[in-house]
Amino acid sequence: MNGTIRRMTLSKPAVLAAAAAVLLCSVGLAADVTVTISTTIEGGLAAGASNTGTSSKVVTKISGARSRTDLDMGDQVMTTIIDTESNQMHVLRPAEKTALLFPFDTVATGQPAAPAIDTEVKATGRTRDIEGVPCTEFTVRMKMDMAAMAAGAGSSLPPEASALLKDVFLRVEGSTWVAKDAPGATDYAAFQKAAARAAMAALSRGSASSGRASPLPGGLERLFTGFPEATGIPYLTELTTAVEGTGQFVALLQGMAQMKIVSKVTGVSTDAVAADTFTVPEGYTVVKQ
Repeated sequence: MNGTIRRMTLSKPAVLAAAAAVLLCSVGLAADVTVTISTTIEGGLAAGASNTGTSSKVVTKISGARSRTDLDMGDQVMTTIIDTESNQMHVLRPAEKTALLFPFDTVATGQPAAPAIDTEVKATGRTRDIEGVPCTEFTVRMKMDMAAMAAGAGSSLPPEASALLKDVFLRVEGSTWVAKDAPGATDYAAFQKAAARAAMAALSRGSASSGRASPLPGGLERLFTGFPEATGIPYLTELTTAVEGTGQFVALLQGMAQMKIVSKVTGVSTDAVAADTFTVPEGYTVVKQ
């Protein structure tokens, strides 16, 4: 199953979701910087037939108001280029030689987002060095109403299927070790806000064109903008997911959704980044969304 997932061609909705997801690892810095983050996911749907889990590498390059994020999933690489001065995001699709262009100066709005997600981020007071960089620990807890999330995504589930998700919640818990004084950490929040705005614009345009509700529940944008309580570069994040609630559907979902996610910074470089890194490659067709 794992190999099959990796070889699948991403659909447009999947591209938008993945583009939003890679923004989690984008780091906003005033000077040129390249940050590499490796992520592993174990258990649940990620385990696959081989029970080996999945892994990916995200390389984010920043120069001023521009960023390029390459998500390497093994058999596929997806690239997102953002320019916060021109308010544009390009999502490159190498297999088709196309670049989806999402302007985000004005955001198309779909139907109202789903109810907010309960989120709690707290400093523990603990510190440690990771890769020689002083980091501070924060606990992260999120609780998501799965029925509300399905409704917010414009789900076409029949009423009887939606009823199975009533009183079922997805809980995310863990910690993140943040470097507050790392180079460029003070610019992190500002750039993340712009990057989040780009992702929300792309996803909102998709939902507006389909007449469906916004695909992101209210409160989930904090994953893109970063937690204001934990401003800085997240050198190590360890999260577990689990399903809780009542009903016959809970037992099935528990096995599918119980996962461990570990993301770690494996490299930081302050070498200059070439200007053409942030341009659409020659031979690509730009498709405005």
